[in-house]
Amino acid sequence: MLGAGTRSKVKVKKNGKSRTVTKTVTKFVNEDFTWKDPDAAQKAGMSVAQYVIGGIDRGFKVRLYQLFRALDRLLQFTPHRFVNTGRY
Repeated sequence: MLGAGTRSKVKVKKNGKSRTVTKTVTKFVNEDFTWKDPDAAQKAGMSVAQYVIGGIDRGFKVRLYQLFRALDRLLQFTPHRFVNTGRY
């Protein structure tokens, strides 16, 4: 995950000329932010599933739906000895 970038002014010398440029340094953080979802969902008056899925980009949500539908169709024709989905 990306953290907030910090900007600092740095002097750079090129071809004997000094110039001031802004340098952005990004710190990578590895933190778990999932604990915030239940509280945010409660404030919005939704279940966690509704809150999380509702925040997904619509195009991505449609692709995900199509993927799971195709997977479901595939599993319908797969013999149960290979896949145990509890339906057979």
